[in-house]
Amino acid sequence: MGIRLYGDENFDRFLESLKKKLKMVLPEIAPEVRDFIVEHIKEGGIPSKPNAPLTIQVKKSSKPLLDKGILRASITYKVKEDKLIVGTNLIYAPIQHYGGVIKPKKAKTLTLPTTRRVRRLVETKGVRGFLKKLEEEGYKIVWRPKSVIAIPPKPKGKKRKKVKPKYGLPLKKGIGELVLIRKKEVKIPARPYMLLTEEELEYLKERIREILES
Repeated sequence: MGIRLYGDENFDRFLESLKKKLKMVLPEIAPEVRDFIVEHIKEGGIPSKPNAPLTIQVKKSSKPLLDKGILRASITYKVKEDKLIVGTNLIYAPIQHYGGVIKPKKAKTLTLPTTRRVRRLVETKGVRGFLKKLEEEGYKIVWRPKSVIAIPPKPKGKKRKKVKPKYGLPLKKGIGELVLIRKKEVKIPARPYMLLTEEELEYLKERIREILES
């Protein structure tokens, strides 16, 4: 996924008039264009739309598009003939930009981690591997229509009581941990970041003039 530094009619005409000199100009402005895109990611998109409550809970942050820095770090640029291409090869980049709906491929539902620790374990072991780990620790796994509950082992010689969750979220009622949320689909709102604003295009025009006059 990426953007190409053309498509705006006025900007196209401006570039056409300088076409012979673009091979000299584009490598100079390429890092700045990349920086614009990275800044859009930091801003959470243009316009930005807030994260869902569960996402905030797992990420421990309310900033959209920002988590591990992978998307930002993936933004690269390439000068090809008279075109500057800025983009990323991440498979999830388009849905972050355009928005969309995620549905399970084979399973009946998606299973979403409820905490950062659960997410980390699911990423390394998979959902089945994570639940197997819990069972090996003595947890009882209970599948519900909209969630997966992990009930901790009963202490020997003691009554079962409510304790602080080790992995998931505490239940409002009963003993156990909410470790996974089950959903038939997840809607991702559009958070455009792979673009250039009018102000940025105007800045680039002036920057190109400066380069040509220097």
